[in-house]
Amino acid sequence: MIRRTALGVAALLVVAAGLRAAENPQVAAIHKEIQVLKAQEKAAIHAIHVQYDTMIKRDKVAEHVLAKEREALTIQERELLAHAATESERVAIAAHYNELRAMLTGEIHVDAALIARLRKMEAAHVHQVEAIYHQKIKQLEAAAHAAASVKPAGKGKK
Repeated sequence: MIRRTALGVAALLVVAAGLRAAENPQVAAIHKEIQVLKAQEKAAIHAIHVQYDTMIKRDKVAEHVLAKEREALTIQERELLAHAATESERVAIAAHYNELRAMLTGEIHVDAALIARLRKMEAAHVHQVEAIYHQKIKQLEAAAHAAASVKPAGKGKK
């Protein structure tokens, strides 16, 4: 009986906290921003996989396709640099993208060793993107939590 009552109270508190957060438009906006970031992260990771596969199969790809891939890498680099928190992250990102663009010029021969290196670079690249997006999402989640805990003006005790 006590257990059932305790579970009922806990469920009521969870529902009340959810309703309180839903009432706060600032919290709703932050949650919307988090959803957008998660979608961007998923799209960026998919693009990374496609780009590395293109690099590995580049001997079967026309030059105009490689040029578009280099342009796409530049755009992706700018987006990632915009989310980077430190100068060391920015330097690492720029170096990484410069190396990738060089691989898409045709000056480097693709062999088994390069393919293995590209797969390692791909995994590290995905990890870097995930870390940057997760850091930003955690910041937003903390902001949402802080905004949800703020009592609206005029609803305090008299």
